[in-house]
Parts: sequence; C-alpha cells; structure tokens
Amino acid sequence: MQVSVLRSVLDANDLIATENRKEFDAHGCFVVNLMSAPGSGKTTILERTLRALDGRLNAAVIEGDVLGTLDADRLIPLGVPVV
Repeated sequence: MQVSVLRSVLDANDLIATENRKEFDAHGCFVVNLMSAPGSGKTTILERTLRALDGRLNAAVIEGDVLGTLDADRLIPLGVPVV
C-alpha cells in the first residue's frame, strides 16, 4: 500500500512559526526554542545562562509548561520577564 501525503500535519504550526520569525527579525530579537523531555535540564540551562548574562543582554522567557508554574517560578527571581 502506498499512502500519499497531501499536506503536512504541521502546516499551521509552520505558518505561525514563519510569522513569529518575521516579527522577531523585524525587532532584532535572537530567539532560542528549548524543547525536550520533562526533567532533561531545560530550566537549569536557562537559570545558568541568565545568571551568566548578568543583565548584559535583555532577555525574557516564554514558559510553556502546561502542568503548572514551577519552572516559571524558578526563573522569576532572576529578574527577567517570564510569561
């Protein structure tokens, strides 16, 4: 059996990502998207990176944890906007 793929299930996501990239570029923003399994160290990397930057760059975090605010709560004391 051969299955024809008519369109990617991620088409809508790709469109949104393209629009986001245009906005970020227009405002001169460097953006990093960290995605991995729970408990893999993403928040720890953010904590250490933000401390190392020590306010030398403007930074903000968009936290996407659907289960709660524990990760966001860890980042707020570092003095960067967290949404």
